[in-house]
Amino acid sequence: MTTPQPSSLKWIRRGLQILLPCLLFTAVLLACDSPLIYVLPMLLFFVLVHAWEIRRPLLPLQTNTENRWPANGLMWALNIVIDSKISLVCIFLAVTYQIPYGSGWITRTIDSPILVAVLSILILDFWHYLLHRLMHRWTWLWRMHAVHHSDRDYDLSTGLRFHPLEGIVTTVWMLLPILALGIPVSALMAYTVVVIWANYFTHANVQFSERTDQWMRRVLITPTLHRVHHSLLVPEDHYNYGTIFSFWDAAFSTLRLRSAQAVLAPLTGVAEIPAERSAGILHALLMPFSRLLNPASAAPSAPYVKK
Repeated sequence: MTTPQPSSLKWIRRGLQILLPCLLFTAVLLACDSPLIYVLPMLLFFVLVHAWEIRRPLLPLQTNTENRWPANGLMWALNIVIDSKISLVCIFLAVTYQIPYGSGWITRTIDSPILVAVLSILILDFWHYLLHRLMHRWTWLWRMHAVHHSDRDYDLSTGLRFHPLEGIVTTVWMLLPILALGIPVSALMAYTVVVIWANYFTHANVQFSERTDQWMRRVLITPTLHRVHHSLLVPEDHYNYGTIFSFWDAAFSTLRLRSAQAVLAPLTGVAEIPAERSAGILHALLMPFSRLLNPASAAPSAPYVKK
């Protein structure tokens, strides 16, 4: 048997790095009875972004992925399970109280399913922008959201890292416009796929040309913009709240193009949380109740000079 060359071993290792997380990703979604039309686009984009990170990373990771990825992946799996159960409860309540879900103002006003989907994505993205701002302003919300920000590395898995309590709050918050406007299931599915794609893309640790970034950030949140939001410098995490579109930040003066950190890419994390504590799953799950978190960091600082 021929011994694999070092280059072969390198590609085998890279293949396993992509394959194993994807298998877990698919297994969790299918276990929660997610339809294939929903799973396959997310899995495809997950593979593409993860392969891009391996092929052309922006920065070397500080923490071993064997420690971070299981913790971040487990929090994502918990959120998937919890969100699916909340959705079942909401469907049960809607049927019980005869709430006309999927038939409201938006479907009565617009006939085209494509326009309904586009408008729904815009409305829901703006609604999430407002929630994101509240998460950085209200202490009790910041304690949950800080789990996401506390990751000292910044890569695809950071986009999976949300505390289950934040997942519950987000699900309930997003249900308000969905029920109030009667957003149909097809438009909601379109939004879900787009927002997950955006979440993977904006957290990617990838090399990105300045010219492409300048062009894209006129409309979309890019990895460069969102990395500034994850900066260790407290004032900078009060900018770039958008998830999909950047024009909400531009409209409400929360857009910041560059970090004040004089490095290739700003260091990320929450200053009060040491790297060794942010990586472990137990520490991450208990973090909202930690005394290490400074409540004052949830309040916006003095106006910051944009660059």
